[in-house]
Amino acid sequence: MCIFPSLNGSQKTPIEKMRIAKTRRTVSFFINFFAIYSKRVP
Repeated sequence: MCIFPSLNGSQKTPIEKMRIAKTRRTVSFFINFFAIYSKRVP
């Protein structure tokens, strides 16, 4: 899986772009979740 889809974004299909966007959203959600969780736990 390419970490930088913008480099070859023209070769991607709309389905792949949607999948990348969903993956990014999920990753950012987990990052925020763990950041809040780590702040709550000393």
